[in-house]
Amino acid sequence: MGARADLGLDSSWSQLFATEGRSVRLSDDLDMLRNLGPRSDDVVLTYTTGEGDDLASPLRVYTATAFDGTRWSRGSSSGGVQFSDDEVLWPEDPGDDGEAARIDVTLENFRDSLLPITTDPRRVLADGRWVYSDDRDQVQSESPNDQGYTYAVETYVRPLDPESLRAAEGPDPDDDRYLEVPETSSAEQVAELARSITADETTRYDQALTLQTYLRDTTRFTYSTEVPSPDADDAVWTFLQDRTGYCVQFATAMTVMARDLGIPARLAVGFLPGRRDIGTSTYEVTGRRSHAWPELYFPGSGWVRFEPTPSIQTGPAPGYADPLLQGGAVPTQVPEPVPSAETTDASAEPEESSAAPTLVEAADPGASDSQQSQRWSVLLLAAGGVLLVGAAVVLALRRRQRRHEPVRSDAERTWTEVRSRLGAMAMDWPESVPPGQVPAWVSGEIFTRTGRDAPEDLVEEVANLGRIVADERYAQSAGTVDRATLDTLASTIVSGVADELSARPPHADGPTAPRGARGSRNA
Repeated sequence: MGARADLGLDSSWSQLFATEGRSVRLSDDLDMLRNLGPRSDDVVLTYTTGEGDDLASPLRVYTATAFDGTRWSRGSSSGGVQFSDDEVLWPEDPGDDGEAARIDVTLENFRDSLLPITTDPRRVLADGRWVYSDDRDQVQSESPNDQGYTYAVETYVRPLDPESLRAAEGPDPDDDRYLEVPETSSAEQVAELARSITADETTRYDQALTLQTYLRDTTRFTYSTEVPSPDADDAVWTFLQDRTGYCVQFATAMTVMARDLGIPARLAVGFLPGRRDIGTSTYEVTGRRSHAWPELYFPGSGWVRFEPTPSIQTGPAPGYADPLLQGGAVPTQVPEPVPSAETTDASAEPEESSAAPTLVEAADPGASDSQQSQRWSVLLLAAGGVLLVGAAVVLALRRRQRRHEPVRSDAERTWTEVRSRLGAMAMDWPESVPPGQVPAWVSGEIFTRTGRDAPEDLVEEVANLGRIVADERYAQSAGTVDRATLDTLASTIVSGVADELSARPPHADGPTAPRGARGSRNA
């Protein structure tokens, strides 16, 4: 998400930040039809974690519930109540609090009347008069904070996992706002696509995971700060056809489709976890880390974050919603959206059918040679006509051609995904390291941080993936590797590194626990 100076920039550019000088706050005007403006490298805030802790949660600033088909607004609130340092802030009783993981936050260039907080139950230790709004799950005051303001957050990480989320049952929030879907010309098409994508799923969790996987698939959707012009009054349907956008489009699409399935959902806005200063436990969050994501409600667990925006911008999905970490298969065959009459130019794009179109029909065994000859003449004339109008059709189809592209193996995409996932554990290698040297880099980093040699089979799996990438980049005639093999390699590498880093050092005076490792409450 971006930041901009308040200099009268073109209104076609969206601002997830409203900026005055070097003071930054998040905007509450999120419009799906706007491009995303220039993003800021300014440090918004810093935070320091406790020993052995790592912040896996984004820092949420606010939630939005009201969507009119194009734009989000925060909606009305029931107000807030002043809280004390010993009070756990959560819309519902989180039960056994357990051991808290603490972060100490300093607001650098962030000026707002809202405090960035974690997405799990938490205590907020802050000076001044702050109130908590439980229906929005946000902390606010009557005036913006001062630059350099400090506070602490003690988080009680929920033990979220697929099994508990699949088994979730009980009442949903007594608030219709979380299920409201705008009445647009394409609302039913969006709902039908959501139902088609999740037709084989029987639980709320599996429906949510399938929606996330569909949107996160980079063979279908492209992350871009520029969005196509709308075709109708439904920005979600436009996005689902053009398949290009940034986090607001991805998050909104999943939120609306979840509501279509009867799952309470809302949009959250804040910051992704920061980048750690090497050798310290301090993390920096810049304007480039601003982000929007959907939160879906699960009885017994509360509001749960999902991550439909591709990993090129967000890194890995949360562990409980990551098919690779869970050992599940990533679905590749799902229904495609069929354009509605309101969004399709009949002269530019032919009507879709269940069968793939072909220029040459199969010969009819019962037809005479003359009939066959006449048929071929007609077909050749038709083909000539197609060639004459082809140039005009190409431009009209270009925006929608992605939905016709087959799912294919992509070693580079897998390599980027693995590097991003390891980066969440502060284990991503420098861009300058060639694929053949990455196994030694990973092995040396694991030893530095744990005092143990990396398992040989793990190093070999990294080497296997590196060889595939190197062959694709440099070989004269590289062979193809199927998607399942690449997914298995990625899953094995990511889970193997995570297992190594999660173990404590073999002796007390050895290397300290890795920053990516977490205590039992953070597992």
